[in-house]
Amino acid sequence: MTLLVSAALTAMSCGYRVLPDRFGVYIWGALPPVANPLAAASQDAQYLGVHVVRVCLSPYWDPQPSSGDRFLPLDQKMWRADYREILSSFPVVMITAYDMATYDARYRDRNGFVTNAKWTAALDSVRDEFRRFTFELSKLPNTFIISNWEAENDATDDQWADYMDYLQARLDGIAWGRRKAREAGHPGTVLSAVEFTHVKPGWSDPRLGAPPRKACGLDAALNLRGVDFLSYSAWESIYYTSNPRYTPEQLHNAFSTIWADCQQHLQRCRLIVGEAGYLRDSDPDNSNLGAIFAECLRSGADYIVNWAAYDQPGQVDSYGLNVDESKFGKFDLARHLTSQGTFFRDFINHGMSSSSTRAFWTIPLHGRVLAFLRGTGLLTRQP
Repeated sequence: MTLLVSAALTAMSCGYRVLPDRFGVYIWGALPPVANPLAAASQDAQYLGVHVVRVCLSPYWDPQPSSGDRFLPLDQKMWRADYREILSSFPVVMITAYDMATYDARYRDRNGFVTNAKWTAALDSVRDEFRRFTFELSKLPNTFIISNWEAENDATDDQWADYMDYLQARLDGIAWGRRKAREAGHPGTVLSAVEFTHVKPGWSDPRLGAPPRKACGLDAALNLRGVDFLSYSAWESIYYTSNPRYTPEQLHNAFSTIWADCQQHLQRCRLIVGEAGYLRDSDPDNSNLGAIFAECLRSGADYIVNWAAYDQPGQVDSYGLNVDESKFGKFDLARHLTSQGTFFRDFINHGMSSSSTRAFWTIPLHGRVLAFLRGTGLLTRQP
């Protein structure tokens, strides 16, 4: 794995287009206030140079919230012009997908369906909607990865068993649709992912004032059938401290746990970093974001998705501390490239050949990340 990542980083420093195939941006939340926000986002992501994007396709969020077809099933909504454009514009599209089949009653809780028979019927509908969605996606000649959103934030401990039934129904539908697509000779590739935030049971945060979580998304993902990718939303490992070693070490520990547990359960382990980022006003020289990227590459992840394409005005932390979390964007909502956007674009496209990334490579990083980067030759190579 180390040799693979070393080769990727060395290739990047020599100017080969390796990292654009692995890095992507998340297009979700606030988008530019234009007539076709998703088309604008597609254009801006292409300007960054990424070959991977992540987008949400769901009744819970829509780039055009007043659209009359917001509540269409997935297999129909994907053909809307703005969605079709973004699905067709990138070689790899990760889709945070939620169905209409359980929208009204909320998929997380069996009690919302009154009887077990209605719950079973709902799961059958989920399975069939994801079958149809997979079949339709495969008509496009790209790679699509269908995922949930952070499992532990998507369901409480009390809802967990039912939520696992829901995720399994989705996965079964994807597998079913994939078989039908192969029989039909469709050109596209549709894969599945299960996203989680915790790699061990018992996670807690004193700021929440809640008991430790019983649920562990990594354990759940490893025990579900038909999972192609584990997707780690890495916020649990990302901290704002004065110690530059802390976040890389936390990421390294999380990735080590993921790989060790995966190798005990699955014949083939494939990893996506489904979300990772750093507030740019807390990272003026981009050293923290660069160290996060380096550790994610070191982990051997197939894809690394950076949150987010755009700033999210008004977004604050979920702990009641009133921390401004709006400045993760590669662009502001007027579509102006931010300083972090410049760094990101140069990082994945030019390696050390630009001033913004050259500044990062000369920052005095510490510990294992520093040793790793030195081992690749990047810290001594001149542009």
